[in-house]
Amino acid sequence: MSYDIYFLDLKSGQTWEEALEELEEHEGEPPTQSPQWGTIVAQARELFGEVSVTEGPPNWELVHGPTGIQLGHIEGEWSLKVPYWTEGDAAARVLANAFDLAVIVEHATGLRGYDPQLDQPVAELVESRGQAGREVFDTVAQQFRR
Repeated sequence: MSYDIYFLDLKSGQTWEEALEELEEHEGEPPTQSPQWGTIVAQARELFGEVSVTEGPPNWELVHGPTGIQLGHIEGEWSLKVPYWTEGDAAARVLANAFDLAVIVEHATGLRGYDPQLDQPVAELVESRGQAGREVFDTVAQQFRR
């Protein structure tokens, strides 16, 4: 179970739900290269320091071990996953990092980040520095304690 962010090609007048459906229905040849990948990895290393990278077209993955933040470009689809390892202020800090990485992906790819847990674009969540999604992490932590 993870906190997810999807990257979508949101067209004018299209809802997030419609863009998600379009992404799920998309068929085609998986990419053999990811032109933006090198830029994203370099900027992720500036943000986090050490990250592990796996490159095996059509799949590319980046993981920051201490936070568990995972960015994937899997068969043409970009997504970011954050494990529910933390709560409270620690969760807000991890989410702030995740939102910062999402902005890096947005700038490199031209796609728009969407947070389905909060039903909002990442661009509207960045300034919260993770506070916007903190409650989701706290709720999951409470469920695990039961």
